[in-house]
Amino acid sequence: MATTALASPPSSNPIQSFSASPGTITAGQTTTLTWVVEGAKDVTLSGVSATPASSAVVAPSHTTTYTLTARTNGDIFVCKEVTINVAADPSIANAMIDPTQAGNAVPSGYIGFSHEWGQAQLLMGDPAIGTNPIYRQLLDNLTAYGGGPISIRVGGNSTDTTALPDASTVSPFAALFEDQRHADGVFFYLGVNLGSDVVALATNQAQVFAQNMPRRSIRAIEIGNEPDFYPTVSHHRPSTYDYADHAEDFLTWRKSIFAAVPNSPPVHGPSDASFPALPLSSGTVSIVTTYLTPANMSSFVQQERFSLESVGQHHYTTFGTNVGGNPQPGVLLEPAATTARPAVAAQYSAIAKQAGKPYRISEMNSIAGSGQAGITNAFEQTLWSADIMFEYVKIGAVGVNFHSNDWNSFNQWDAYAAFHFYVPEAQFTAAYSHYSAADGVPAPGPVPPPPGNQFTSQYEVREIQSLYYGMLFFAQATAHQGRLLPVTLNTSANLKAWATLDPTNGNVNIAIINKDITASGSVQLTVPGYKRGLVKRLLAPSFSATTGITIAGQTFDGSQDGKPVGTGYGEFIRSQNGTFEVSVGPTSAFLLTLKKRDRDRDDD
Repeated sequence: MATTALASPPSSNPIQSFSASPGTITAGQTTTLTWVVEGAKDVTLSGVSATPASSAVVAPSHTTTYTLTARTNGDIFVCKEVTINVAADPSIANAMIDPTQAGNAVPSGYIGFSHEWGQAQLLMGDPAIGTNPIYRQLLDNLTAYGGGPISIRVGGNSTDTTALPDASTVSPFAALFEDQRHADGVFFYLGVNLGSDVVALATNQAQVFAQNMPRRSIRAIEIGNEPDFYPTVSHHRPSTYDYADHAEDFLTWRKSIFAAVPNSPPVHGPSDASFPALPLSSGTVSIVTTYLTPANMSSFVQQERFSLESVGQHHYTTFGTNVGGNPQPGVLLEPAATTARPAVAAQYSAIAKQAGKPYRISEMNSIAGSGQAGITNAFEQTLWSADIMFEYVKIGAVGVNFHSNDWNSFNQWDAYAAFHFYVPEAQFTAAYSHYSAADGVPAPGPVPPPPGNQFTSQYEVREIQSLYYGMLFFAQATAHQGRLLPVTLNTSANLKAWATLDPTNGNVNIAIINKDITASGSVQLTVPGYKRGLVKRLLAPSFSATTGITIAGQTFDGSQDGKPVGTGYGEFIRSQNGTFEVSVGPTSAFLLTLKKRDRDRDDD
């Protein structure tokens, strides 16, 4: 950043102090620039895109001098300088990105949430009482980068245990759909009960949805939840229940719904929980299923080829202690945590694509059983979520829906949720008022809040958890439904590189996700045709940190309205001989955005 420094008497200098801590770093480490300025009209810091109020975290790859410039009330510019000495410059990775070979676009509506029945209404707010503006703001943050509407799937275990008999079931969803018209919007996948084995109940639910939801707000009706677990885990069917039984049930339910609901939304399924080739295991727990083989998936898609909106499956990496697992900190940093299941899902995605059907991971999170405190609410979940979203783009998925509730059936705050709210008691009562017995299905009753919860007069932020930062990072890295670019990566570190081309302006976005707990240094990125860029960092005190997470210098710690706290900024960077060199520390990430220029020139 060019500034003009004019001499002025010391007494007129509004810059009281300007320092760096530490003053000497190794490439990959960060340093904090801190200043105190009094009585200035404005202040600018060289090397960054915006100047925060009093400090900025930077991570230069080479020795760099930063200049703080203040403009006095007399319009005199005064400066102070600080030099950061970068001791060593180890390279931990190099990558070549080809911006001329754009691949598949990140589909519109790729980013999504999955909420349980009752919890969904609680998070959104009953419009008769007062909707939740913070939830809406958090959706707006994600849609701000042109990725299209947010997909909201309402389902889960509660799908197969509830009757949901009246219009109050869906009024919060209808209100949200209307409220989000100012942004890119939302669309819904709504589940109907298959587990209770009462086809009339599911048909009635579909009728309620169709009669009380705005036109085109429902993308699909999801029939049942995780039928591969019916004979062994949820016990909704006898032990002999298999794929053929489920296919017959699905057909029966779908025919009944289509007959009863004129112009019914299409259906979504099979919504199975686990892949036969990759059992869910942790500790002493292992669930092996042979339910949905690739051959069975082909049969299912053929059977429902005229009724399916999309093919849906679920993803969990491992089990938490709530359900008998024993995950350890760092498990989400392991390479297989983001690559193993997408690799198996690829053949199912291909089957759907061959049949002309979109493929979606319609319920997903890291550790089944509502997460694991200290892991899924920590920064490792941030890095895991950002990376795995790219992995599912790579195999052709059209979207992922992260399962996320306020609190869970274990009487805990949901440890893998994107966000938590303190809620009014009237909203809690309204969210579960529709739970009642119907057609022989007993009412499950409300899920009680965790012990010590205090109801509030209006919605308040309890915390924005680590998952949300990963989702926001991905939204920025795939702006305007960016198209994946080929990346040739050379590294021995546990580090991933992804790149997209923004179709609206030709910008290249490069996401470097370093999940290595020790590797630190510089990353060389060669991108022909680009000379300047901006680096925005995703940082935390450690991979186990649950607070202190920042994205481009901003945090949601202390946010009261769902908007980020602080000034967002990035670090300017120039290529040297066609290569960008950016430092990265252990368990951190950065987004490098390169702007396309109409002609080759050397100015800003």
